[in-house]
Amino acid sequence: MIDTDKILLAELAALLAGGKELSTDQTVQLEHLMDKYPEARDILLHIMQTGEVIAPYDVRQINIDQAFAKFSRKAEEEKLTTIAYIPKNKNNQYRKLIGVAAALILLLGILLLWKIQIKSPDFIIEDKVYGQKNDVLPGKLFAKLSINGGEDILLNNEPNNNKIEKHYLDKRLITKGIHVLTVPSRATYELSLSDGSHVWISPGSRLEYEGGFSEKVRRIKLVGEAYFKVAKDANRPFIVEANGMIIQALGTEFNVRAYHDKPIVQLAEGRIKVSKRAEVVFINAGNQVQLDNLALKTHALRYIEEATSWKEGKFSFDNKDLQQIMEEIGRWYGVDVQYQIELAQKRYQGGIDRNVTLAQLCSLLNELTGYKFIIENEKLIVTS
Repeated sequence: MIDTDKILLAELAALLAGGKELSTDQTVQLEHLMDKYPEARDILLHIMQTGEVIAPYDVRQINIDQAFAKFSRKAEEEKLTTIAYIPKNKNNQYRKLIGVAAALILLLGILLLWKIQIKSPDFIIEDKVYGQKNDVLPGKLFAKLSINGGEDILLNNEPNNNKIEKHYLDKRLITKGIHVLTVPSRATYELSLSDGSHVWISPGSRLEYEGGFSEKVRRIKLVGEAYFKVAKDANRPFIVEANGMIIQALGTEFNVRAYHDKPIVQLAEGRIKVSKRAEVVFINAGNQVQLDNLALKTHALRYIEEATSWKEGKFSFDNKDLQQIMEEIGRWYGVDVQYQIELAQKRYQGGIDRNVTLAQLCSLLNELTGYKFIIENEKLIVTS
């Protein structure tokens, strides 16, 4: 059987790795046991530093309970047999193998205990309607703000006594300094800048700008996606820098999507100037510009909703292929999208509100595309 000290070691390590605070006695016990089993120290250190569990093989693909029991029986049998017959000159090799076995037992013990102690994120819920293993709630209004490299200020709809956050929640901004606003996956955010311009920021995006702007220019650096409704100011052009493109506007509305190396600008209202090094193009409302192979290419928008739908709380599938749709879904629900089939290069029509659960959305996508969508915790699998 497995030694009780190994079980205690696995339990204490799992508590620590799961974010629990150990008592003084538990800390002393853990240090003593890790000195006894140095392989455990390496495993625990790796987990604490990276959040990753290392193993000789992918333990995610096995049944932990069965593997733990099977390995325990095998280790006990081999121990009894080998002690009786092992030659003396192989003792060192045997001890090394036993050390590795102990480390693997410990690892599986940590995983087993972790599975019991760590709860699923609060956005993972039970699915009682669509036959999925679980369901996922949609994202919410949330962002992190850093001013002049200071600590992150968490922005949401909950009232508090932080004046800067209250200012943002009122969608007003006058604070000076370099602002970095980060919107993670499963979130979106809307704010008003000091000049009266409004910005809607999509999941997985980042804005950098000067609070209050300068007297000559209003400049914003964007990574990800944002929709801009620019206040008119003839004396201060409004400039957005995104993945090598420079967009200039005076008073207009446009969407910028710059997650990848082919950023795109979609103009809903007014007129803008878009440049990339020496190349410059002007477009009017109802058109778009995309950077493709270092060249700016213009196209007419088939539907204005391509530019506006997401900031109005809707998914629009119009003129998008399935991979584009799934990228947007992955960011909004915070799930890892995996493909078990090769996707057809087909474009779709339709849409749905973004406030539905992932299982409900997958049911719609199944009817729309013919593909099957399987939810497994924070993973979404696309298959035939």
